[in-house]
Amino acid sequence: MDKGSVIQIEYTLYDVEADIVIETNRVGEHESTGDGDADTSQEARPLTTIVGSGRLIPGFEEHLEEAEEGVDYTIEIPAEKGYGAKDPDLIETITQDRLLASVPDPRSLQIGSPVTINNRVGVLQLLAAGRARIDFNHPLAGKILRYEYTVTKVINDEQERLSAIVESMTGRSGFSFESTEEALVITLPDDLRYDARWGSTKFDVVGGLREHAGAETIIFREIHPLRVAGDASEEE
Repeated sequence: MDKGSVIQIEYTLYDVEADIVIETNRVGEHESTGDGDADTSQEARPLTTIVGSGRLIPGFEEHLEEAEEGVDYTIEIPAEKGYGAKDPDLIETITQDRLLASVPDPRSLQIGSPVTINNRVGVLQLLAAGRARIDFNHPLAGKILRYEYTVTKVINDEQERLSAIVESMTGRSGFSFESTEEALVITLPDDLRYDARWGSTKFDVVGGLREHAGAETIIFREIHPLRVAGDASEEE
């Protein structure tokens, strides 16, 4: 795959040592949270990404550059090319009182539970004698990973490519695009105006479209239709 190619991938990710499925977006397969396999609850859909964009772990990015559309691959990725080695400095001990004050429902706490302390997400490893040990490493740090994957599509159509680039950066669909001599005009989905993150995310979108789609001037357009009387929606 050439760098900058916009592609869709179906994959299953395994923890090699535990021999369990971590996640998958293949229809009919399973994912595990560590306590055994469970059916994927959400609708399976391909992963859309841009080759060489750095959005995936290094080992996967490197292999994608050699991949071909429609070919099934199985690769193992060592920790140093995945989520890195476990950093002992990211395993911290805090008081039990501080932990209990940081969680919405202390009764739900159990070993292995995710917890958020000062906007940092970790995993509770130990709770005893008034102390709590929390691992703030990435959950997959230190693990050897195996990907079974297929590049199911290389997106070349201009409109589809633009949509895929923006969706890969925002996690949203519903954008529409119009290319003029002066600019690329992007009409935003109605509900995006209520997303507090959009104010910062749009700058990533601008950078991505300039780098991967050759866009220069980019205009974001919101449409506020007139609401009729009795409509509970926003009126303009």
